[in-house]
Amino acid sequence: MARAVIEGCLVDQAHALVRLRDAGVSVDRVLLTGAAARNAAVMAVAPTVLDYAIEVPLASEHALDGAAAQAAWVLHGGRPAWVPAMAARLE
Repeated sequence: MARAVIEGCLVDQAHALVRLRDAGVSVDRVLLTGAAARNAAVMAVAPTVLDYAIEVPLASEHALDGAAAQAAWVLHGGRPAWVPAMAARLE
């Protein structure tokens, strides 16, 4: 039952990825963050359901990272080329 719940959540994400691609958005990678990034079952199933390699960022304060990136963007007039360190890549 637990696996079905996990797969159901991931299938919703897979549909969102399809919609993004259909809208012309290039999806280069998929990041797994938050509680899902710490769940072994999610990490085991996600690459198959999403049909992407999954990257798990090392940092845990993603909201702060995003706020800092937005501030840098405004301050410097362009998106910063920051690349978060990855803890794992799941395929």
